[in-house]
Amino acid sequence: MGLLARLFGGRVNAEIENYRNNVSAILCMYLFEKKYSKQYEFDKAIPLAAAVTNELFNVPPGNEEGRVFLSSNKQLIETALQDIKNELKVCYMVSLYAHMHGNVAGKRGTFSPKMLQYLVRLRNLEILLPGEEMQFPSSAEGLMQQAREFEIWVAKNSK
Repeated sequence: MGLLARLFGGRVNAEIENYRNNVSAILCMYLFEKKYSKQYEFDKAIPLAAAVTNELFNVPPGNEEGRVFLSSNKQLIETALQDIKNELKVCYMVSLYAHMHGNVAGKRGTFSPKMLQYLVRLRNLEILLPGEEMQFPSSAEGLMQQAREFEIWVAKNSK
């Protein structure tokens, strides 16, 4: 991770967040199209895909509707999260974000108990892959290339 931090310089957090934003949008679409639209009505499938995606990236809901859905559908969301372990490519993309975000926070001295809880939760859900199984990019371009490859994979594997 030292090489990654040197190459990114002070922008490393912004690059990791940019990766997260891109991958989460793609993932939300994938979960909706491949999984939830086949099981639930549109009005439930869309917020479920958003809630699961937010949980995978440790992001709170972005609006009041999302907060209400999260609080009133905890068990449904938890069950959906437990199914993610069967989606190896999704686990990889989430793990890449989690490891990089955690490593940078550790190097900057900003690793928090909340970050630890997030990583432990992913591990307990069997989503977090070991760092040894990850191929960490050496540049911001490499990181975004992995996001583009995920987008291509989603396009091939949706529906």
